[in-house]
Order: sequence, then structure tokens, then C-alpha cells
Amino acid sequence: MSSIHQWQRYTLEELKPDKQNSLTVSRSENNTYYLDEERIFLSGISPGVGTCSNLHGIYIAVFESNPPDRLQFPRGIETVTCDWSSLVRGSTEEEKQVWFQEHGNICCLTAQSIELIKKEKNSNGTTFYFTLGKKRKTYSHTI
Repeated sequence: MSSIHQWQRYTLEELKPDKQNSLTVSRSENNTYYLDEERIFLSGISPGVGTCSNLHGIYIAVFESNPPDRLQFPRGIETVTCDWSSLVRGSTEEEKQVWFQEHGNICCLTAQSIELIKKEKNSNGTTFYFTLGKKRKTYSHTI
């Protein structure tokens, strides 16, 4: 996905779950997503291709708390099964301080693993329910 850069993909790869937690999504389906009680939005799918990935052929679903300007989806693919999911969010003050002490800047984001716990099909599509996973990693956010 063009908006996920190499260091971001490496970060997402470090969130690989200990157990299988796949998610199948379609570009055209009208799905909704919740993290505990909060609505989250599919930002895109990060494919494992080229030099931006150490895990080739692995798809990762990337979510955020705000609707994206546009969904980043692999070209020519309508439906994809992602090997795991992650939430990209603003870093907490504590995460920023640790990052600053280690790297000298606070321009960072945090990726956190999320686990699919339930899905419900309805007439409008499917609603997916996630909970926070145990893995998280802060990384440099450059514009």
C-alpha cells in the first residue's frame, strides 16, 4: 500500500500474532469495524511485496480511528485474506517520552495488534469486532 512506508511495514510485521487471526475483506463490501466499543476504520491492506517487506506474500489489515481519505487496497484484487490486523494510532505521552529518550524526536506513531473476536453478517454487510492485542511498537512518523 503506497501510504505505508518501509519502516512502517517492518513495524507492522513485528506485530505478528502468536496464533492465527486472519481477516477476509472485500473492497466492495459495506463492512463496519469496532475495537471494543469504539468504531474503527479500515485504512488499507499492506501487501508483503518488494523491498518494503521482510515477509513476502503476507497481507496485513491496517485500521485507524478516523475514516481514511481513500482505502488503500492492492491493485487488481477485490477480496483479500489478511494474515493479521493492526491499529495505527497516535502515540501516548508515555510512548512519546520513551521514543524521545531513545531517538531524540517525538514525531512518532504507534502500531498495536488487534484481534478479531467476532463477526456478524447482516443485510448491510458484516460487522467485525476486535479487541486490543498485547503487541505494540512505536515508530518514526515522517511526512
